[in-house]
Amino acid sequence: MTNEKMLCTVSDLVNYLDLEDRKTFDYIVSKQEDFSVLSGIPVMLASLVKQLREDITKDEAKKSGRSQQLSAAKRILKTAVQANKEALTYAPIQNNKQCVCDGYRAVRLVNPITGLPELPENIEYVNLDNIVKRSSDMTEIELPDIAKLSAYIKTYRAEHGKKASKPMFDFGEEYQVVDAEYLLDMLLLIPNAKAYSVKNKGVSVIYFENEIGDDGVLLPIHPNRVEVRQKTIL
Repeated sequence: MTNEKMLCTVSDLVNYLDLEDRKTFDYIVSKQEDFSVLSGIPVMLASLVKQLREDITKDEAKKSGRSQQLSAAKRILKTAVQANKEALTYAPIQNNKQCVCDGYRAVRLVNPITGLPELPENIEYVNLDNIVKRSSDMTEIELPDIAKLSAYIKTYRAEHGKKASKPMFDFGEEYQVVDAEYLLDMLLLIPNAKAYSVKNKGVSVIYFENEIGDDGVLLPIHPNRVEVRQKTIL
């Protein structure tokens, strides 16, 4: 049975829930949080529906060649969920671009990724026009190769363990230090990007853009949190 047919079957079962159970089901399905600590039939059905929807989305992303972009976008939304920033757990269309943001990185995509949660009408989203922009004092910085950056992150995790601090990427003493995993997500979401930042300003955001109009910004790690500066060579 395909995921689509299974979802159809589960949806039929949901119609047999009583009023209170249906309210519980609808609430859980509409939220991005993890409700695994709860139990009961409506909770189980809601969890199954959310999982089937995610599986269908992944299948479609694979078909369109955007599976890595989907995974990167979901990581950003998951960070927003963990930070309890409800509006940022959605991916709305704003000025004809799909927005994904968690407070540390923000991305706007010309071609939307299907399957990401849509913003409910009663929730207000931040205006990314005020955040995602390139200032006149920014200069281009060299970006790492995606494959080498991914290998660097995996090697770091293998050698230091999952409980270790996050791997950092240092653009050099004149520029910024960033979370390497966040940087990888930016590069995956904005293919063939160029990046720009302010020289000798450790707290400056890094601005990304590509030729088709995708763009975004990444916040750096504050210089006070970086003990030793050394440019990352991959």
